[in-house]
Amino acid sequence: MDKGKLKGHAALWVANIVWGLNAPIGKSVLQSEANPGGISPFALSVYRMVGAALLFWAVSLFFPRERVAPRDIVLLLFAFVPQFGAEGVWVSVFTAISAFCNAGFDLFGRFGDYSSLVPYVNNYYVQAVIMFMIMAGGLGFMVWVELAEYRKKRRLSLHAKVVLQFSVIFWVGGAVLLALIAWSDSHAAGICFGDAKQQSFTLAGPHVANVLSFEHPVAPLTVGTIDAFIEYFMARHIEARVDYVHDEPAVRALCKQQGGVAFLLPPFEKSDLFKGIVMGGVLPRKTFSMGHAEEKRYYIECRKIIE
Repeated sequence: MDKGKLKGHAALWVANIVWGLNAPIGKSVLQSEANPGGISPFALSVYRMVGAALLFWAVSLFFPRERVAPRDIVLLLFAFVPQFGAEGVWVSVFTAISAFCNAGFDLFGRFGDYSSLVPYVNNYYVQAVIMFMIMAGGLGFMVWVELAEYRKKRRLSLHAKVVLQFSVIFWVGGAVLLALIAWSDSHAAGICFGDAKQQSFTLAGPHVANVLSFEHPVAPLTVGTIDAFIEYFMARHIEARVDYVHDEPAVRALCKQQGGVAFLLPPFEKSDLFKGIVMGGVLPRKTFSMGHAEEKRYYIECRKIIE
């Protein structure tokens, strides 16, 4: 095995070790009932980002630097400078680097919480440039080196061939999948697009239950619209308490015993999973669960017994 392949295998081995240790170490230091003195999720995220930045900076001192093509930054200047003025230069540089590194960070929170690139949903120029940079960065530095030297060497390594072949499969396959979803979105059960149809749900109380609907939903999924309402309500009523239960009989029983109200939603169809993500982004909390209330009760009881 030559030196280059050995370095590649070593890098993969180290990356898998880091990835494997990430979850158990993260859970062990997070604040929880079992570990009340742990750190908060926000602090853990900050430690990870800062630690990763320092680590990559230290490693970069010993390896060739991977640069973002200046033309990609220039292409974004045409879109962001007219919108943001002089600040558009910084927005273009940051967005280009973030897209090429597949980092997922953006500076568009000024448009609203979690807005990301939603304001540019109809700006195909911005979308095309950013998609190209994401795909180009996803190939990896070593693949681009081999492509640059292909005219001279006339051959590609197995790694480069596998990356290129699977990238094409994912690009084409993803485009076809999204096209099929967009083509069938009008038939999506439980999903509402604009004024296509109302989002219905059941509002249950201690003695009565009524079927209501949102005439102007703020999310493609009913659960998303209700989640937005709950966040709005909880921010203005700190004395209230909300819980998420995946079992209708248990929810109705709680309403009768404790005098609460419940939002009962129709089952979330598995066929709507990708449609909901494409049209609404990240799914709202507790959209679906791995078990019902009774099953989770056994889990909690077992934990109490162990403790």
